[in-house]
Amino acid sequence: MHKGILVASLSACLFVFAGCKTIQGWVAGDVIKQNESLTGQVSQLSAAREELESQLGKLGGVMAENEQLKAQLVDATSQSEEQKRIAETLKAAKAAQEKELQDLKRLFDTIKGIKIRPSPEGTYIVMDNAILFEWAKADLTDDARQTLDKTVAAFLKDHPDQQIRIDGHTDGSHGTGPKVWKDNYELAAMRAHAVMEYLVSKGVPSNRMYIAGFGPNKPAVEPPTLDARVPENRRVEILLIPKYKGAIDSILEEVR
Repeated sequence: MHKGILVASLSACLFVFAGCKTIQGWVAGDVIKQNESLTGQVSQLSAAREELESQLGKLGGVMAENEQLKAQLVDATSQSEEQKRIAETLKAAKAAQEKELQDLKRLFDTIKGIKIRPSPEGTYIVMDNAILFEWAKADLTDDARQTLDKTVAAFLKDHPDQQIRIDGHTDGSHGTGPKVWKDNYELAAMRAHAVMEYLVSKGVPSNRMYIAGFGPNKPAVEPPTLDARVPENRRVEILLIPKYKGAIDSILEEVR
């Protein structure tokens, strides 16, 4: 009887042991499957992370490019506004010179020996030397003083902000007179100075004027020979320096 109980107990233990082994096998299998599943999920997450990082990198590049384009747009807009400002300044300068030219023509065109000449530098009042000086002299004639009174002096008094440059010109000939000049440059400069000195005596401030003696270097008419007598080249020119010259010079400096 005791033997039968022992055998039955052993059989029960073997059955339980075998069941435990089976359960362990099931558990181990599940763990392996879960581990494989988790490994797959980790791989998928890693791939997704790499893809996200790649997209973020591309997005960063797009954003940088967008910022660059914004900067270019701002720069282009600024350049467009600057070009518009320059165009408006030049347009105003041209209109001012045209008005000045018409006003001067009305004032001087009826006076013999005086012409008005526009140029890129400004507007010139060109005075024939014959109405100003005798041959080889730098002393103003009485007619010259009267002409200057009615024209240039009167104009400058009516335009107190106008700056002028007085240019003396000669031809290439060498005249003889009561004074022997060193050369035609000295004669040209002294004639310009005589005009300035007279204008000062009529109340035009000297700080509104300066002179230049060009001698024969800027002929109005090309001479046949360097020392030829060409009456048209003996003249005094008064340059009305544009009031807008400073603005134009500033613009030219900017675009250089």
